[in-house]
Amino acid sequence: MKFLQSARVRNKLRLLPAVILFAFILMISKIFTVGQDVTDIFSTQGASAASQDAPSSDTPAVEVGTEGVGPEEEGSKTTEKRPHGGVSGPIETGQMVPKGSMVGFTPELEMSKAERKLLQNLSVRRAQLDKRERGIAMQASLLKATEVRIEKRIDELKTLQARIESFFGEEDTQKKDQIASLVIMYSSMKPKSAARILERLDLDILVKVVRGMSERKVAPILAAMDPVAAQELTVELAASAELPSDLRDLPILQKSRL
Repeated sequence: MKFLQSARVRNKLRLLPAVILFAFILMISKIFTVGQDVTDIFSTQGASAASQDAPSSDTPAVEVGTEGVGPEEEGSKTTEKRPHGGVSGPIETGQMVPKGSMVGFTPELEMSKAERKLLQNLSVRRAQLDKRERGIAMQASLLKATEVRIEKRIDELKTLQARIESFFGEEDTQKKDQIASLVIMYSSMKPKSAARILERLDLDILVKVVRGMSERKVAPILAAMDPVAAQELTVELAASAELPSDLRDLPILQKSRL
């Protein structure tokens, strides 16, 4: 959301110079319009005075006559707009208007084109910014959906990991129970009988069983075992953990060292 808010603020800041330019052009247009209106007023007054004082001047005049006008239409005002000239407003019947005067001209007609073009440019720019904003919003929604899917996948993996750990934990518990049963069984047997069976077991299982037995039970069993099997068991026990102190002085271990 912070990313979308920052994008909107940047878009508004980008529109600020265009808005300032538009306001400046509009202000210049209004000033020009007021000045032109004042000029038109003085031009109209000067043209009226010139037509009354010097009707035969070099500037030809066009008289809006009253011939053919009925009594009801006399005194009425006819509004004519000339394509040229600087005088605007209604033309009274019988008024002398200088030929070529700009009747009906307004500066707004000239400035409106620039204003329309500026507004069109602003509209196009606004459409581009809106399109870009929609694209950013779409990307944000896609990222959000991807994030949700990833979090869901992580939760599934965590659940699977917990199940696997639980399974192996139960298996380890079962193995420990089995080893404990073997320890109890071999501890209750005579040393020679236990030695004949233990020396045929796998070394890993043998090490686990011997570690579970007490030192007092292991010593006579180890003495009755085959010297080679006893040596392998001793090396494995020494590699993984220190041997009990009462097993170090056994004659069979001393012979194997020689």
